Amino acid sequence: MEINNDSLKEFRADFSEAMKKLEEKYDITIYLGRITYYRNHFQGTLTVDNGSDPEKIAENRFDEEVRDYPETGLRPGMYRQVFVGGNGRKYAALGFRRNAKKYPISIIDIRTGERRKATPNFVKEILNEKYMDNLAAMPEDEDDD
Repeated sequence: MEINNDSLKEFRADFSEAMKKLEEKYDITIYLGRITYYRNHFQGTLTVDNGSDPEKIAENRFDEEVRDYPETGLRPGMYRQVFVGGNGRKYAALGFRRNAKKYPISIIDIRTGERRKATPNFVKEILNEKYMDNLAAMPEDEDDD
């Protein structure tokens, strides 16, 4: 195999197709993350989540990771919780990007539906409401800072 961007795109698609049987059999979701490649080998991250409902997976992951960000005031059970940000606008908490040092919180502007990244101290006031719009129709935020 010649290892390059094109061959890895094809590999990723083939891998995803091959994993569908396992996902169905075990009711899991398999995600092949970032791939780093060299001339003679490549490596990547593999994540397996229990279940197949993307919303439930996101909520479970939120509940696990929120404990690493106590300074936000967010706690388990607050997935999609609406809060007032440092700029006075309302946002909802969607999750965390553990490898992002500067902007680790994934949020959504509830007025525009735009996904954004934020610092832990961006959460100023947690409100008693949940964001309920359909997130599946919206693009994911980028992984870079």
